[in-house]
Amino acid sequence: MPASVDDRPTLLMLGSGEPMRAALEAALARHATFAEVADASSPVAAVMAAAPDLVVLVGDAAAAYEELLPKFAQHPMTAVVPIALLAPADLEVHLSTARRGVALVPRTASADEMARSIAALARDMSEQSAHTEGAVGEATLAELLDILKRELEGGILSVSQPGADGGEGLSTHFVLAPGRDVDQAIQQFVEQIKPM
Repeated sequence: MPASVDDRPTLLMLGSGEPMRAALEAALARHATFAEVADASSPVAAVMAAAPDLVVLVGDAAAAYEELLPKFAQHPMTAVVPIALLAPADLEVHLSTARRGVALVPRTASADEMARSIAALARDMSEQSAHTEGAVGEATLAELLDILKRELEGGILSVSQPGADGGEGLSTHFVLAPGRDVDQAIQQFVEQIKPM
């Protein structure tokens, strides 16, 4: 059963020079996804105007993704929008996108196959945001610290010991690289989140 127009996830195909763009747009429409298109001349403005569930970098934007990602990260309205990259699935690109938290949609000869992958990503992002949406300020300090702990555990070596804190739960200790200024990183994090 096709999704209603209001229920369809939205995505922004950002970039020009993508030879399969028209075929992708048609295939995305068949997969019940609403796709907007924009060139990469003003990427932050395009993402803010579209407010998509997912941004898919194609063509020249895909080629320049390493330069575009910091631009998105600098603005609070675009920093939270998930990004996917339509590119060949070689190991270097896969590792680079994984390090940056960007989904990779492998380029294939089938516009329908790529559209199916993109539509699935957009639906997943739309469903995740529906479950996590809330008014600014609704997160409790405990929820914020839990998110921070999960993120740190994913990127830094951590050691958990049962009952090390005198209780029955697990105590987690983070092992940081020498010379890393953790205090400064935490202060920058606090400064970024306070205005929200």
